Amino acid sequence: MPSSPAPPVLAVDPAAIREDQGHCWVLGRLPFKAGDDLWRQKHSRLVVCENGRRLGPGHSLHDLIRQKGRGRYSHWGTTLYFSASDDSDPRSNGRRYTLSWEADDRPVPVLQAGLARNLEGMAADIRRGTGVSAEAVSRLLACGSPDERAWGLRILGDAFLDSGDAPRGAMQLWRAWELGLRRVEIWLPILCWLRETKRDDETRSLFRTAAAAAEAAGDPDWMTDVVVHYETFIYELYPRTHSLPFQDEFVAGPAGRLLSRFKVNLPKHDPATQRPARVGYLLCGEALGTYHHHTDLAMELAIRHDPAVVAPVIISIHQRDTIIATNPFFPQWLEKLETAGLGVYFLDHATAGLLFVDAVTMARSIAALDLDALVLMSQCGLSFVLTALRPARLLMGLGLGEPPLYTSRLLDVAAHFTRRPAMDGLCPSEIMPSFISSDRFALPSRTIPRTELGLDPDQVVLASVGRAMKFDSREYWDLVASALGQCPQARLVVVGIDSVRFAALAESHDLPPDLWPRVHPLGWRDDVINILAICDIYLDTLPYGGGHTVFEALNLGLPVVMVGDDYLFPWDVRTWSPAAELLPPGLGHDRVPEKLAEALTELIRNAGARLVWRKAGPKAVADLKSPSLCARALERIMLDHGRRRTNGGGG
Repeated sequence: MPSSPAPPVLAVDPAAIREDQGHCWVLGRLPFKAGDDLWRQKHSRLVVCENGRRLGPGHSLHDLIRQKGRGRYSHWGTTLYFSASDDSDPRSNGRRYTLSWEADDRPVPVLQAGLARNLEGMAADIRRGTGVSAEAVSRLLACGSPDERAWGLRILGDAFLDSGDAPRGAMQLWRAWELGLRRVEIWLPILCWLRETKRDDETRSLFRTAAAAAEAAGDPDWMTDVVVHYETFIYELYPRTHSLPFQDEFVAGPAGRLLSRFKVNLPKHDPATQRPARVGYLLCGEALGTYHHHTDLAMELAIRHDPAVVAPVIISIHQRDTIIATNPFFPQWLEKLETAGLGVYFLDHATAGLLFVDAVTMARSIAALDLDALVLMSQCGLSFVLTALRPARLLMGLGLGEPPLYTSRLLDVAAHFTRRPAMDGLCPSEIMPSFISSDRFALPSRTIPRTELGLDPDQVVLASVGRAMKFDSREYWDLVASALGQCPQARLVVVGIDSVRFAALAESHDLPPDLWPRVHPLGWRDDVINILAICDIYLDTLPYGGGHTVFEALNLGLPVVMVGDDYLFPWDVRTWSPAAELLPPGLGHDRVPEKLAEALTELIRNAGARLVWRKAGPKAVADLKSPSLCARALERIMLDHGRRRTNGGGG
């Protein structure tokens, strides 16, 4: 609360402006209500104008203001961080800067006079830190109408947040929200509190009601916030639930309907024009610090397209220098593209702190490329928002796994490697020949002595590789216990969990303590090929198996113990094994503990049985080594579905 009424318009004195970094300038001690903070990142209603024209976007990340400027600003606490529209010095560019607090014209409940006075006094006490009991709050609000109680809780929630008691403030706002007060400025504090306290069910409910409220308000900024934060929430939830409900209809439905109203304009196109189809591949995961196979797949497909049919355009939303600084594999990918006469179109945008205006800018940049088709490798977060904005004539998903992650109702078509996702995809589906990126079939880059990992030459070494959550399975550790218990010469190397995580998993899944020293957890490593090369058997994770490491192991001549694809369990997304569907029949085993244990112990004891796989393994994955068939199939799918849309068969 301001100590005195803020002026309707405040002219900025250039002498009061301080230089920050890059394009950012700072103005402190603003005579307005407190702005954004860690819990209320969209709280401020401050408007910054330059010669009468509104700057923006507001609520920008401070690093983005410093790096990109162009009118971005942030009202944080009592300080304004801002940039000039052309990144000039606001102290000397001769322009007039003004500040004002945007009025909130949304209806406010009419409170009883006594209730209003008591709420004002209680809020003042909270801000002074004199303390207010829960009993006093309930006594004050118990007899009010639902609207009065909701508004009263909102007033008290803001007061607690102003006083620094964010959890208690967010709790009051959550109660107000549940009573029907659905406002954009209160949903983020509620979200922070629910996520901090791991109230998963309430958090999902908040996302659903926030999506409905954002649609009702016609607010694309709010909806973009919902979509981006929902992606983060689902990935946080994944280790606990092993599910990816990105396409929750109560979130994706309202989001798709609202954001689709803001489709960007596409360049005019004459269907009779004879030229190769311009196809964009929007990269995914290229700015991560670890290997990400999605980037490899996109680039290999682009390289293998028939240039008479497709002119590929590789697109990254990130800065080139940022990717190279964080991803050690990216220079190799760039070299591959340059050898093929291709490059990457860098949009130079950041996804952190994404605002709707940023997404629109990205969509317009993609639209300017005049694409006949855009291939997306995700349908959550930013990718979902971009799909709704339709920056190309045909929007195509690559179904690389679970349908809720790779498909949505906004796509025109999705191409899948396997049948189960094609059956469950949320848009028209096509099945294409499978392939695995060539890096997955690389030879070991160096020979690792077994002694380096604490192993002896005469031991039979099993290997398992996967994300940490895949090892949180009693079924897997029961199989390990059976094999190690029956075969004293066996050891297990695990890539994906460290020693601390292993100890917790071993204890929770009752792995006998005498077997613990025979398990070697290595944490995550990028040299998986080198590790596999000194192992004898690959043990797939259960029941969430089927990663690309299965193909790497087979290519190196290792026998693989994995669950086969009998088309009964694939209907359960928790147990579906994509690798089993891609491989020739007979490689997997029935999902019966006794049969799996029997197969594993036989391989440990029988060196001759293992030797068979020196030739059988590479042969089993031979058909997955070339992306050419997949590229031809994609060309056909794009042309067929593009023709249907041109002829009026598409939405």
